[in-house]
Amino acid sequence: TLFPYTTLFRSLIAILWLAPLAFAQNYSAQQVTEQGVPVVHLVDRAAGVTVSVAPTLGNRAYEMLVHGQNILYFPGLASPQAAGLNAVPFLAPWANRLDEQGFWANGKHYAFDMALGNVRGATPLHGLLTAAKGWRVTDASADAQSAHVTSRFEFWRYPDLMAQWPFAHEYEMTYRLSGGTLEVAISVTNLSTEPMPVGVGWHPYFNIASGDRKQAKLKIPAKTRALVDNYDNVFPTGVTEPTEGSKFDFRAARPMGEQFLDDCFMDLIREADGIVAAEIHDPAAHYAVKVTSVSPAVQAYQCYAPPEKPFIVLEPQFNIGDPFNKKVWKDRNTGMVMLAPNHEVVYDATVEISKI
Repeated sequence: TLFPYTTLFRSLIAILWLAPLAFAQNYSAQQVTEQGVPVVHLVDRAAGVTVSVAPTLGNRAYEMLVHGQNILYFPGLASPQAAGLNAVPFLAPWANRLDEQGFWANGKHYAFDMALGNVRGATPLHGLLTAAKGWRVTDASADAQSAHVTSRFEFWRYPDLMAQWPFAHEYEMTYRLSGGTLEVAISVTNLSTEPMPVGVGWHPYFNIASGDRKQAKLKIPAKTRALVDNYDNVFPTGVTEPTEGSKFDFRAARPMGEQFLDDCFMDLIREADGIVAAEIHDPAAHYAVKVTSVSPAVQAYQCYAPPEKPFIVLEPQFNIGDPFNKKVWKDRNTGMVMLAPNHEVVYDATVEISKI
Protein backbone atom coordinates (compact mmCIF):
# COMPACT_ATOMS: atom_id res chain seq x y z
CA THR A 1 0.00 0.00 0.00
CA LEU A 2 1.05 3.61 -0.59
CA PHE A 3 -0.54 4.84 2.65
CA PRO A 4 2.63 4.89 4.83
CA TYR A 5 4.55 6.70 2.11
CA THR A 6 1.75 9.21 1.58
CA THR A 7 1.62 9.86 5.32
CA LEU A 8 5.39 10.22 5.50
CA PHE A 9 5.38 12.60 2.52
CA ARG A 10 2.69 14.76 4.10
CA SER A 11 4.57 14.79 7.40
CA LEU A 12 7.74 15.93 5.67
CA ILE A 13 5.86 18.69 3.88
CA ALA A 14 4.31 19.81 7.19
CA ILE A 15 7.72 19.88 8.89
CA LEU A 16 9.28 21.88 6.05
CA TRP A 17 6.36 24.32 6.08
CA LEU A 18 6.27 24.73 9.84
CA ALA A 19 10.03 25.00 10.44
CA PRO A 20 10.42 28.66 9.39
CA LEU A 21 7.11 29.49 11.08
CA ALA A 22 8.32 28.02 14.37
CA PHE A 23 11.58 29.94 14.02
CA ALA A 24 9.71 33.17 13.41
CA GLN A 25 7.42 32.57 16.37
CA ASN A 26 10.12 33.91 18.68
CA TYR A 27 8.86 37.27 17.41
CA SER A 28 5.28 38.40 17.06
CA ALA A 29 3.34 41.58 16.37
CA GLN A 30 -0.17 41.66 17.80
CA GLN A 31 -2.81 44.32 17.11
CA VAL A 32 -5.36 44.38 19.93
CA THR A 33 -7.58 46.79 21.86
CA GLU A 34 -6.91 47.35 25.54
CA GLN A 35 -9.06 49.54 27.79
CA GLY A 36 -10.67 50.91 24.63
CA VAL A 37 -7.32 51.90 23.09
CA PRO A 38 -5.91 50.25 19.92
CA VAL A 39 -2.38 49.01 20.66
CA VAL A 40 0.34 46.96 19.00
CA HIS A 41 2.44 44.53 21.05
CA LEU A 42 5.87 43.65 19.70
CA VAL A 43 7.15 40.49 21.39
CA ASP A 44 10.65 39.01 21.57
CA ARG A 45 10.15 35.80 23.55
CA ALA A 46 13.79 34.76 23.65
CA ALA A 47 14.87 38.07 25.18
CA GLY A 48 11.82 38.34 27.43
CA VAL A 49 10.97 41.79 26.04
CA THR A 50 7.59 43.19 24.94
CA VAL A 51 7.17 46.69 23.54
CA SER A 52 3.67 48.19 23.34
CA VAL A 53 2.73 51.08 21.07
CA ALA A 54 -0.47 53.15 21.09
CA PRO A 55 -0.96 54.65 17.60
CA THR A 56 -3.84 56.92 18.70
CA LEU A 57 -1.73 58.28 21.57
CA GLY A 58 0.83 60.02 19.38
CA ASN A 59 2.12 56.62 18.20
CA ARG A 60 3.75 56.42 21.60
CA ALA A 61 5.75 53.47 22.88
CA TYR A 62 4.17 53.35 26.33
CA GLU A 63 5.53 50.10 27.65
CA MET A 64 8.80 48.19 27.36
CA LEU A 65 8.48 45.12 29.54
CA VAL A 66 11.77 43.42 30.35
CA HIS A 67 10.99 40.10 32.03
CA GLY A 68 7.65 41.57 33.09
CA GLN A 69 8.89 44.92 34.42
CA ASN A 70 8.11 48.15 32.57
CA ILE A 71 11.27 50.22 32.25
CA LEU A 72 9.19 53.20 31.02
CA TYR A 73 7.43 55.62 33.35
CA PHE A 74 3.74 55.53 32.38
CA PRO A 75 0.59 56.05 34.48
CA GLY A 76 -1.55 53.60 32.49
CA LEU A 77 -3.77 53.72 29.40
CA ALA A 78 -6.87 54.54 31.46
CA SER A 79 -5.17 57.35 33.38
CA PRO A 80 -6.21 60.97 32.70
CA GLN A 81 -2.45 61.68 32.52
CA ALA A 82 -1.86 59.14 29.74
CA ALA A 83 -1.73 61.84 27.05
CA GLY A 84 0.74 63.93 29.07
CA LEU A 85 4.50 63.75 28.99
CA ASN A 86 5.42 60.19 29.97
CA ALA A 87 6.61 56.91 28.42
CA VAL A 88 8.12 57.94 25.04
CA PRO A 89 6.41 60.95 23.43
CA PHE A 90 7.36 61.83 19.85
CA LEU A 91 8.41 65.47 19.43
CA ALA A 92 7.87 67.29 16.13
CA PRO A 93 7.94 69.53 14.15
CA TRP A 94 10.21 70.94 16.81
CA ALA A 95 11.66 69.53 20.02
CA ASN A 96 12.34 71.36 23.27
CA ARG A 97 10.87 74.82 24.01
CA LEU A 98 10.34 78.12 22.23
CA ASP A 99 10.43 81.52 23.94
CA GLU A 100 7.55 82.92 21.87
CA GLN A 101 4.24 81.77 20.43
CA GLY A 102 5.49 81.49 16.89
CA PHE A 103 8.54 80.81 14.75
CA TRP A 104 10.55 82.07 11.79
CA ALA A 105 11.04 80.35 8.43
CA ASN A 106 12.15 81.58 5.02
CA GLY A 107 12.36 85.15 6.27
CA LYS A 108 8.76 85.15 7.51
CA HIS A 109 7.28 85.05 11.00
CA TYR A 110 4.45 82.58 11.68
CA ALA A 111 2.35 83.27 14.79
CA PHE A 112 0.60 80.37 16.52
CA ASP A 113 -3.16 80.56 16.94
CA MET A 114 -3.30 79.78 20.64
CA ALA A 115 -7.12 79.60 20.54
CA LEU A 116 -6.87 76.28 18.66
CA GLY A 117 -5.57 74.64 21.82
CA ASN A 118 -3.01 72.37 20.14
CA VAL A 119 0.13 74.24 21.21
CA ARG A 120 1.43 72.93 24.53
CA GLY A 121 1.65 75.77 27.07
CA ALA A 122 2.14 79.54 26.91
CA THR A 123 5.77 78.66 26.28
CA PRO A 124 5.39 76.31 23.30
CA LEU A 125 6.96 72.98 24.16
CA HIS A 126 7.75 69.79 22.25
CA GLY A 127 5.91 70.39 19.00
CA LEU A 128 2.36 69.51 18.04
CA LEU A 129 2.22 65.72 17.92
CA THR A 130 2.90 64.29 21.39
CA ALA A 131 -0.65 62.90 21.63
CA ALA A 132 -1.79 63.09 17.98
CA LYS A 133 -4.59 60.65 17.19
CA GLY A 134 -4.17 60.44 13.41
CA TRP A 135 -1.42 57.84 13.14
CA ARG A 136 -2.39 54.98 10.80
CA VAL A 137 -0.74 51.56 11.07
CA THR A 138 0.43 50.42 7.62
CA ASP A 139 2.23 47.23 8.68
CA ALA A 140 2.52 45.15 11.83
CA SER A 141 4.34 41.88 11.36
CA ALA A 142 7.17 39.62 12.46
CA ASP A 143 9.80 37.47 10.83
CA ALA A 144 12.80 35.45 11.97
CA GLN A 145 14.79 38.60 12.77
CA SER A 146 12.33 40.99 14.44
CA ALA A 147 8.84 42.17 15.28
CA HIS A 148 7.96 45.56 13.84
CA VAL A 149 5.20 48.07 13.29
CA THR A 150 5.14 50.94 10.81
CA SER A 151 2.72 53.86 11.05
CA ARG A 152 2.15 56.99 9.02
CA PHE A 153 0.96 60.47 10.00
CA GLU A 154 -0.20 62.80 7.22
CA PHE A 155 0.18 66.22 8.77
CA TRP A 156 -1.29 67.97 5.74
CA ARG A 157 -4.70 66.37 6.36
CA TYR A 158 -5.31 68.36 9.57
CA PRO A 159 -6.30 72.04 9.13
CA ASP A 160 -5.74 72.81 12.83
CA LEU A 161 -2.14 71.61 12.54
CA MET A 162 -1.53 73.29 9.18
CA ALA A 163 -2.77 76.55 10.73
CA GLN A 164 0.13 76.36 13.18
CA TRP A 165 2.84 74.93 10.92
CA PRO A 166 1.77 75.73 7.35
CA PHE A 167 3.98 73.24 5.53
CA ALA A 168 2.45 70.11 4.04
CA HIS A 169 4.46 67.14 5.22
CA GLU A 170 4.17 63.61 6.58
CA TYR A 171 5.88 61.21 8.95
CA GLU A 172 6.58 57.50 8.80
CA MET A 173 7.69 55.75 11.99
CA THR A 174 8.87 52.18 12.42
CA TYR A 175 9.40 50.50 15.77
CA ARG A 176 11.50 47.35 15.49
CA LEU A 177 12.23 44.90 18.32
CA SER A 178 15.18 42.60 17.66
CA GLY A 179 17.47 40.79 20.04
CA GLY A 180 15.83 42.58 22.98
CA THR A 181 16.75 45.99 21.55
CA LEU A 182 14.13 48.54 20.49
CA GLU A 183 14.90 50.58 17.39
CA VAL A 184 12.88 53.51 16.09
CA ALA A 185 13.31 55.05 12.65
CA ILE A 186 11.35 58.15 11.66
CA SER A 187 11.32 59.77 8.24
CA VAL A 188 9.92 63.26 7.62
CA THR A 189 9.02 64.22 4.04
CA ASN A 190 8.37 67.82 2.96
CA LEU A 191 5.44 67.87 0.50
CA SER A 192 5.19 71.66 0.36
CA THR A 193 6.69 74.04 -2.21
CA GLU A 194 8.96 75.81 0.28
CA PRO A 195 11.82 74.70 2.51
CA MET A 196 10.36 73.56 5.83
CA PRO A 197 12.01 73.84 9.23
CA VAL A 198 11.80 70.63 11.19
CA GLY A 199 13.18 69.39 14.48
CA VAL A 200 12.58 65.86 15.74
CA GLY A 201 13.04 64.42 19.19
CA TRP A 202 12.19 61.29 21.15
CA HIS A 203 11.47 61.76 24.85
CA PRO A 204 11.81 58.48 26.83
CA TYR A 205 11.06 58.50 30.56
CA PHE A 206 13.02 55.65 32.13
CA ASN A 207 12.01 54.24 35.48
CA ILE A 208 14.63 53.89 38.18
CA ALA A 209 13.74 50.30 38.98
CA SER A 210 15.47 50.24 42.37
CA GLY A 211 13.77 53.45 43.48
CA ASP A 212 17.18 54.74 44.61
CA ARG A 213 17.91 57.78 42.49
CA LYS A 214 21.07 58.75 44.44
CA GLN A 215 23.03 55.72 43.28
CA ALA A 216 21.77 55.86 39.69
CA LYS A 217 24.55 56.72 37.25
CA LEU A 218 24.34 58.86 34.13
CA LYS A 219 26.53 59.00 31.04
CA ILE A 220 26.13 61.65 28.32
CA PRO A 221 29.05 61.98 25.89
CA ALA A 222 28.95 65.73 25.33
CA LYS A 223 31.62 68.43 25.35
CA THR A 224 29.34 71.37 26.20
CA ARG A 225 25.97 72.26 27.67
CA ALA A 226 23.71 75.25 27.11
CA LEU A 227 23.35 77.68 30.01
CA VAL A 228 19.77 78.69 30.85
CA ASP A 229 18.24 81.66 32.64
CA ASN A 230 16.86 79.42 35.40
CA TYR A 231 15.27 75.99 35.85
CA ASP A 232 11.75 77.48 35.86
CA ASN A 233 11.84 79.00 32.38
CA VAL A 234 14.75 76.90 31.04
CA PHE A 235 15.39 79.45 28.29
CA PRO A 236 18.91 79.26 26.86
CA THR A 237 21.04 82.37 27.20
CA GLY A 238 23.11 81.66 24.10
CA VAL A 239 26.15 80.89 26.26
CA THR A 240 27.62 77.41 26.36
CA GLU A 241 30.22 76.02 28.73
CA PRO A 242 32.51 72.99 28.61
CA THR A 243 31.31 70.03 30.63
CA GLU A 244 34.85 68.89 31.42
CA GLY A 245 35.65 69.17 35.11
CA SER A 246 32.22 70.59 35.98
CA LYS A 247 29.33 69.02 37.87
CA PHE A 248 27.76 68.51 34.44
CA ASP A 249 30.59 66.29 33.24
CA PHE A 250 28.89 62.98 32.48
CA ARG A 251 31.24 61.84 29.75
CA ALA A 252 31.92 58.83 31.97
CA ALA A 253 29.08 57.28 33.96
CA ARG A 254 28.91 58.61 37.51
CA PRO A 255 26.32 58.73 40.32
CA MET A 256 23.75 61.53 40.10
CA GLY A 257 23.22 61.97 43.83
CA GLU A 258 20.77 64.82 44.46
CA GLN A 259 21.69 66.78 41.33
CA PHE A 260 18.79 68.31 39.38
CA LEU A 261 19.04 68.34 35.61
CA ASP A 262 17.00 69.96 32.88
CA ASP A 263 19.87 70.62 30.54
CA CYS A 264 20.71 70.51 26.87
CA PHE A 265 23.99 68.71 26.19
CA MET A 266 25.68 69.63 22.93
CA ASP A 267 28.81 69.00 20.86
CA LEU A 268 28.16 65.30 21.15
CA ILE A 269 31.04 62.84 21.16
CA ARG A 270 30.47 60.14 18.56
CA GLU A 271 32.08 56.73 18.44
CA ALA A 272 34.05 55.54 15.41
CA ASP A 273 30.89 54.28 13.71
CA GLY A 274 29.11 57.61 14.24
CA ILE A 275 26.96 56.45 17.14
CA VAL A 276 26.21 58.66 20.14
CA ALA A 277 25.53 56.51 23.20
CA ALA A 278 24.10 57.86 26.46
CA GLU A 279 23.45 55.55 29.41
CA ILE A 280 21.59 55.22 32.70
CA HIS A 281 22.89 52.68 35.20
CA ASP A 282 20.88 51.44 38.17
CA PRO A 283 23.44 49.35 40.09
CA ALA A 284 20.99 48.46 42.86
CA ALA A 285 18.67 46.90 40.26
CA HIS A 286 21.60 45.41 38.31
CA TYR A 287 20.55 46.86 34.98
CA ALA A 288 21.52 49.60 32.56
CA VAL A 289 19.80 51.25 29.62
CA LYS A 290 21.66 52.65 26.63
CA VAL A 291 20.06 55.24 24.34
CA THR A 292 21.87 55.64 21.03
CA SER A 293 21.49 57.49 17.75
CA VAL A 294 23.49 57.37 14.57
CA SER A 295 21.58 60.14 12.74
CA PRO A 296 23.97 63.01 11.92
CA ALA A 297 21.04 65.40 12.34
CA VAL A 298 20.87 64.64 16.09
CA GLN A 299 22.69 67.63 17.60
CA ALA A 300 21.80 67.36 21.28
CA TYR A 301 20.63 65.23 24.18
CA GLN A 302 18.28 66.89 26.63
CA CYS A 303 18.30 65.34 30.08
CA TYR A 304 15.49 65.95 32.55
CA ALA A 305 16.12 64.40 35.96
CA PRO A 306 14.43 65.89 39.03
CA PRO A 307 15.83 64.11 42.09
CA GLU A 308 12.41 63.67 43.72
CA LYS A 309 10.96 61.82 40.70
CA PRO A 310 11.28 58.08 39.97
CA PHE A 311 12.52 58.58 36.40
CA ILE A 312 15.31 59.98 34.25
CA VAL A 313 14.64 61.37 30.77
CA LEU A 314 17.20 61.12 27.95
CA GLU A 315 16.13 62.84 24.73
CA PRO A 316 18.15 62.57 21.51
CA GLN A 317 16.95 65.47 19.37
CA PHE A 318 17.77 67.40 16.22
CA ASN A 319 17.59 70.86 17.72
CA ILE A 320 18.78 72.62 20.83
CA GLY A 321 16.47 74.72 23.03
CA ASP A 322 14.73 77.80 21.60
CA PRO A 323 16.14 77.13 18.13
CA PHE A 324 14.57 80.10 16.31
CA ASN A 325 15.93 82.70 18.73
CA LYS A 326 18.62 84.54 16.75
CA LYS A 327 19.06 87.05 19.56
CA VAL A 328 20.64 84.44 21.79
CA TRP A 329 22.05 81.96 19.28
CA LYS A 330 23.05 84.47 16.59
CA ASP A 331 24.58 82.51 13.69
CA ARG A 332 24.96 79.19 15.48
CA ASN A 333 23.46 76.12 13.86
CA THR A 334 20.62 75.29 16.26
CA GLY A 335 19.81 71.94 14.68
CA MET A 336 16.56 72.81 12.90
CA VAL A 337 16.75 71.08 9.52
CA MET A 338 15.64 73.20 6.56
CA LEU A 339 14.09 70.44 4.53
CA ALA A 340 13.86 71.14 0.80
CA PRO A 341 10.60 70.39 -1.04
CA ASN A 342 10.15 66.70 -1.86
CA HIS A 343 13.08 65.74 0.37
CA GLU A 344 13.17 63.70 3.56
CA VAL A 345 15.25 63.56 6.71
CA VAL A 346 15.60 60.50 8.93
CA TYR A 347 15.77 60.27 12.71
CA ASP A 348 16.82 57.14 14.55
CA ALA A 349 17.27 55.96 18.13
CA THR A 350 17.70 52.67 19.94
CA VAL A 351 17.06 51.49 23.49
CA GLU A 352 19.18 48.60 24.71
CA ILE A 353 18.91 46.96 28.14
CA SER A 354 21.76 45.10 29.78
CA LYS A 355 22.65 43.55 33.14
CA ILE A 356 25.37 45.13 35.24
